[in-house]
Amino acid sequence: MKKTLLVASLAMPILISANVVAEDSLSLPGVTVTGMNDPAQPNKIDLKNTLSKVPGGTNLLDLDDLPTSKLTLNDVLGNEPGVIMQEFFGGNDQPRLNIRGSGIQDNPVNRGIQLLYDGLSINQPDGSFVIGLLPSEQMRFISVYRGAIALQYGGSTLGGAVNMTSRTALNSQNFIRLQAGSFDTFNGSLGVGGVSGKWDYYVGAGRSESDGFRHHSEGERTNLSLNTGYRNGNIENRTWFNYTNNEFEIPFVVQKDIAKDHPKGVIGDGYAGGFPPPASLPAPAVGHPVFGWNARGGWDGLFDVYKRKPHRDTEQFRLANKTYINSGNTEHEIGFYGESLDDTFTDPLSHTVTDSANIGLHYSMLNKGSYLTQDDRFLLSIKLNAGEMPTEYWVNNPEDGSKLFRFGDLDQDAQNLAVGLQYTGGITQRMQLVAGLQLLHNKRDIDGTASTPPSPGNFDKVVVDIDRDFSYSAANPKLGLIFKASDTVNIFTNISRSMEAPTFNQLVNRTVSPLIVPGAIVNPPAVPPFADAAIGSGLTIKDLDEQTAWTFEVGSQGAWQNLSWNASYYYSKVEDELITFKADFAVNVETQNYSDDTIHQGIELGLDAILAENLFASGDKLIAKFVYNYSDFEFDGGVFDGNQIAGIPEHLGYTEVAYHIGKFYIAPNVRWQPSDTYVDHANTLEQDSYVLLGLKASYQPTKSLRFFADLKNIADKDYQSAYVIRAESPDNQPTFLPGSGFSAMAGMEFTWQ
Repeated sequence: MKKTLLVASLAMPILISANVVAEDSLSLPGVTVTGMNDPAQPNKIDLKNTLSKVPGGTNLLDLDDLPTSKLTLNDVLGNEPGVIMQEFFGGNDQPRLNIRGSGIQDNPVNRGIQLLYDGLSINQPDGSFVIGLLPSEQMRFISVYRGAIALQYGGSTLGGAVNMTSRTALNSQNFIRLQAGSFDTFNGSLGVGGVSGKWDYYVGAGRSESDGFRHHSEGERTNLSLNTGYRNGNIENRTWFNYTNNEFEIPFVVQKDIAKDHPKGVIGDGYAGGFPPPASLPAPAVGHPVFGWNARGGWDGLFDVYKRKPHRDTEQFRLANKTYINSGNTEHEIGFYGESLDDTFTDPLSHTVTDSANIGLHYSMLNKGSYLTQDDRFLLSIKLNAGEMPTEYWVNNPEDGSKLFRFGDLDQDAQNLAVGLQYTGGITQRMQLVAGLQLLHNKRDIDGTASTPPSPGNFDKVVVDIDRDFSYSAANPKLGLIFKASDTVNIFTNISRSMEAPTFNQLVNRTVSPLIVPGAIVNPPAVPPFADAAIGSGLTIKDLDEQTAWTFEVGSQGAWQNLSWNASYYYSKVEDELITFKADFAVNVETQNYSDDTIHQGIELGLDAILAENLFASGDKLIAKFVYNYSDFEFDGGVFDGNQIAGIPEHLGYTEVAYHIGKFYIAPNVRWQPSDTYVDHANTLEQDSYVLLGLKASYQPTKSLRFFADLKNIADKDYQSAYVIRAESPDNQPTFLPGSGFSAMAGMEFTWQ
């Protein structure tokens, strides 16, 4: 079956393109609904032209083309080929973002993708990112560069890069958007801008609140964005300021039976008491009359989220500036950015408190000419950033969720340099060559103090000094070809190398025992060692190598008559993949470089087609959208040889059929995961397959006013949206995150110039 899918993925774009070359006229299907002239059209054309010169899979999203909700990143990116979004935490906007299996081991700390605002990095100094700091309502375009071919933006990881173009007075109309719905969800956002001579300005703001689908899953986010630009001939300068405050409760994972039978439930609701304790617990911890597992109510008594209060509070300030200079055949971009981030991430066992600062520099030069061919392009890019992420690690008080004992206090500094050289030339009138080389250097320095982690028979309270420095370097070549089969069809292929340095979250391995009480004394005896916070917690620094991979890709993007497509097949051989294993309680982690190679391969397919016009009335249209992502990730040797790498469903699909007539739009849709998915590397426990039904609708009575509604999971299907990844997951462990039940969202948008 896998071979059949792979052959089909290769043959389809070639067969379509062969037919296209024989046709005289081609046109993209009209799949968008717009009511006014688009002020961003030149911007959109530039982005399309840029992506058309990438010999790999790309996506371009114009958020003004979305006729219904833009509330969450899942609403915006969840229906794209090659982009995997998995809902976390019962409805809050904290999804897992994944491309080609890059960073699938780390959740909810995200890594593996280079994220950018307007071409300037927004990743933290160590390469990680906080997904909840990306308010989609203040984005106009999103460009996705899938895979390591994303050299233009310094993308060096297996997953590539995602560049978000902010709204400005030059690419957006003024707007007010209000929407509300299930789980007491409310969102209000606005954007107002103007142009005065050579200057323009834009102010955007948003506020969202939700109780969430599950218990203990309330969340709220506030964002403010300001930008101003100046244009004078061939020089343009723009300054951005962004503020985001994101706070949400974490309902945490539950056992599979709870996820299926009580999807809103959390540990502490009384459903988990009957599950046996982990086999790794020492016998005294299970049978002790005061502190033991049974005496404290099992999972419900010990892991009660209402008492432990897991949550995350993150506040970000960001200031950035970029200057564009166009001097004949040469274009220069010079960018600076600085940001501060206060982040408190509290899981049921610990608090991680980070107060980071990050500054960066970006410079690129694009030279166009006729040196070797009729259409040569030389690109030089330099990206440099340095930052500090001082972090404190605290034991979480099981009685009230406060900080109980600090078991680590680390200064963490990171530096990153990426230099890219790329040549694009026209070998023939229809064939383009893209060749590039990327040079990388990353430093990770850690120093401070920490308690030693608990070990069998070791009941000491030792505090040690830590001083560790890590350095990673790489040279990543990239080679691609683009064949222009017609004016609207590209066939491409590439081979590229990627490298990813570990994050601090991977280098620092934390261990916290859950059997801790806040200083209680039993007479006799005193608090036993397994219930002492100072003994039951600690951390170590792990020696890790960089993760590298070679990727081959072939695919096609284009349109023919009423059909447009986006199709890619990729094959990556990964060496020293960073594999993070969660321990029994889904909190303690250890990251390792896998001993042998791993294989990531897959198909990314998107199809849009006009099925019929003038079907029931003059001017109506029936338009279909189909997205299919096939992810085959396997261990090639080692202890898990031949097993699936847990984390990403093998098959994911989305189908939508939209009917447009006059001012009305209605689109029933189906999201499906047709097969069960392993959630551990031993391939013993599975996430169930599911089919979710949805419906989108909008009504636009005037050019400026639009009403919309979005129904999800109409059949109220119980399913698991995501899970914790372990080496092996026994049934009694809390592992799964239930997906949201039926939800309805309705709203209105008013625009003006």
